[in-house]
Amino acid sequence: MIAFAGKPAQALEISDMLAGSEASANVVGSSILDWVLNGANHSGGASYYYGIGSSPEALISSLPLIGGPTLAGNSVNATYGNGELAIDFGVEITAVPGVSSMTVTMNATSSSNNLDLSIFEVHNMNLSGTAGDDTIGFAGGSTPPPPPQPSNVEQTDADSTFTQNSEASILGGVGGTDVFPSHWELSANPAALLALMTDGDADTLADTPNDTNPIGAADVAHAFQWDASLMSDDTLQIIVRKQLRSDLVGEVIPEPVTSMLSLLGLAVIGGTAAGRRRSA
Repeated sequence: MIAFAGKPAQALEISDMLAGSEASANVVGSSILDWVLNGANHSGGASYYYGIGSSPEALISSLPLIGGPTLAGNSVNATYGNGELAIDFGVEITAVPGVSSMTVTMNATSSSNNLDLSIFEVHNMNLSGTAGDDTIGFAGGSTPPPPPQPSNVEQTDADSTFTQNSEASILGGVGGTDVFPSHWELSANPAALLALMTDGDADTLADTPNDTNPIGAADVAHAFQWDASLMSDDTLQIIVRKQLRSDLVGEVIPEPVTSMLSLLGLAVIGGTAAGRRRSA
């Protein structure tokens, strides 16, 4: 049991065990603390935030818990919400020899008209259990076009490879509408990306880099932002697919959970203001 900001929270472990491969992750609210494949932890942590209008970002799990959490072996799901918004947050992990896949699914449903919603992801992968020796760039080395743009990223070190892509759509009475990420940042400063989410301001990611040059070798991280204007009963659905490939087998000593919670900004749990309008 872990306590922060006066509220208890429990790290829920999801795992998938297959002959020759084992993957697991610990999830607290809307944060994923680690990603272990065959004894090696490859992730420094991932967190998911929301923002409404011009109010500051906050963890999705800072909203009141209105459903779950439901733990089912290799997956966990919970719903957070208030009178104007409900967000269903789920994580699933799978494993095959040398490969683990993770899927993060978010369904944000509006209860009011003209809800200007932003969803953020910040993920710091430390491949092979080490920070400082990873390289990250857009998959295939392609220059991202101006927003909206695909979110395919690739991160590598000497022993492991991480890839990610996402899809998003607005589900409503008129059917689905594709929504690519509105903004992005790939960075060699994970702490700065996390600070954007907890600085008390409404932030827009900087759309960097905008060239074909990868970042690293360094302690790298990535962030994505999805913006949507929702009518009542509209749902913004975001599916983030991650894949980790590594032949590394070992036992990496994990960081203390309390330290990781602090890094992920989990101490900043509280209410959020409604009715903001995010600047472009």
